[in-house]
Amino acid sequence: KADPEDLSEEVIQVLDHQRSYDPNYLPKPTRKSPDYIFVRNVMERTGYTAAQLCLAVDGCWSTPFNRGANKDGRMYTSLKTALKHSNLQDFMNRGQQTGAGQGGLAVSELERRNQQVHDTLVSEVFGSSGVM
Repeated sequence: KADPEDLSEEVIQVLDHQRSYDPNYLPKPTRKSPDYIFVRNVMERTGYTAAQLCLAVDGCWSTPFNRGANKDGRMYTSLKTALKHSNLQDFMNRGQQTGAGQGGLAVSELERRNQQVHDTLVSEVFGSSGVM
């Protein structure tokens, strides 16, 4: 098993990636934060890297259903949804297919894609005017 201390930077990378989609998500994570512990445990259990888990986050956010295009209009974009064992491989594949993820992308490209996701969400939720 990996030493939890050795994973701290990778865990923070995954938490930061989730925050890139949801700016209000866990602004100051600590090693005692439930999501920090959850990500660390997923990494220890599966052996997946931060980059792979970030792909799963991308895949989760890339599906219209998860972004609220479902009969209830609910968002299913939590980190636990993205990294849940039954979803993990599917979301990693989706993240890879959409070309999302941090592998080799410049920060400006990530920001551009995050803005596109934001604009799409605003459009889907509030219509093309973006007025709340």
